[in-house]
Amino acid sequence: MDPITVTTTVITLATFIKDLIEVGQSIMDSIEKVSENRRQLRDLTNEICRSLANIANLVRGCEDEYMAPALLAALGELKAEMLHVLRVCQDSIIKQEDRGLQALKSQLKMWRMRNKMENKIWHLKEHVMSCYMKFIAYSTARNEQRTAKIDRTTDHVEEMAFTAVNATVRIEQTVVLNHTENQVRLQRIEGMMARVLCEEKFGQDIMNQTMDIISADTGHATLESQYLSVSVMHLIDHLRVAVVSGKLSPRKSKDIPSMGQPHFVLPTPSKNVLYDILRMTILCNNPAQFKLQWTDINFSLGVELGNLGSSSEAMSWYTLSRKK
Repeated sequence: MDPITVTTTVITLATFIKDLIEVGQSIMDSIEKVSENRRQLRDLTNEICRSLANIANLVRGCEDEYMAPALLAALGELKAEMLHVLRVCQDSIIKQEDRGLQALKSQLKMWRMRNKMENKIWHLKEHVMSCYMKFIAYSTARNEQRTAKIDRTTDHVEEMAFTAVNATVRIEQTVVLNHTENQVRLQRIEGMMARVLCEEKFGQDIMNQTMDIISADTGHATLESQYLSVSVMHLIDHLRVAVVSGKLSPRKSKDIPSMGQPHFVLPTPSKNVLYDILRMTILCNNPAQFKLQWTDINFSLGVELGNLGSSSEAMSWYTLSRKK
């Protein structure tokens, strides 16, 4: 329906129900003027008016949702019967201007029609209740449909959330796997570079040139100084992993430099610093071929790094060498 038609239909439905209530009130007012069976008829008409009010309350604010043809037809039939009952009740009223014989005839007519009027009002009450139950059933079905729709939406949202969680887990697993694979590749490349620098004459020449630059770089701003720093920190990480994984044999007390007595370290050529780092890196990257011992570790490396001015790396190495 277009908006104008919907608005007109809603107004018509509300007006229609209002008319039914007014007819019911008119029937009740007519009953008040009948002396016979007044209490019983009043109770019946009160029930009719209450049921009509319940229908009005049920559809108030959502009239457009109750435009089903079956409901509109039920209201039309109900209104027709109510108008018929109203005419019967009005015909039974004794007019005040009737006097004498005419008044007697009116009373006799009322006496004959009282059972008929009572039966019609009774059937009207049943009809109103039947119509009200149709509205209740329609409202219940509509609420069940809404509930089912909400349940389906909830299930869909839960399914989407579950799918999102699975996707997140898969992404995290992929990231972790890629990171692990990259770490393995990086270690292999690191080991290959260390072997080239330590075992090949070309590499030894490069190592000597690198250490000459590092020794002269007091500000540690060159790429060579950064390479030394990264190599030291990677070696420390390798040793920590070796300790946790058990690949590094337990440290004995004789392997620990004494803290009670002065520990002197003879100065070594600066090129030996990088050589020692690369040598220990090779040992850490080949745990299957070498059983790493604490005696393989140059504890004086911290002093040598300090002599080069790499204070933070020297402190990190000193801290590692003091751990059991």
